[in-house]
Amino acid sequence: MLDYHTEVSELPLMYVLTESTDAMWMADANCLDSPDELFMAASGKAQGYQAKRVCKACVVREQCLEYALLNRLELGVFGGMNERERRLEKYKRRREAKKES
Repeated sequence: MLDYHTEVSELPLMYVLTESTDAMWMADANCLDSPDELFMAASGKAQGYQAKRVCKACVVREQCLEYALLNRLELGVFGGMNERERRLEKYKRRREAKKES
């Protein structure tokens, strides 16, 4: 159980990456019980596919993806997408925003 007395070295990687206090959604993430290395594997590796399977059923997948996009996280799987997929998602969103304006 995480609390205010938990040492930083004991925290899952995702908690350490954020400086935001509005990231309480992370406590509901499926990845908390998985090793960080699973989500930081190189794109296309079997571990990346395993990480995406964990994300697929996660109730906070959308928040995780938005967090990664907003904070420009370049490495690892977040919200079920690897680095390349997130870059494509950002590109699509920019194109859609230009069309609407």
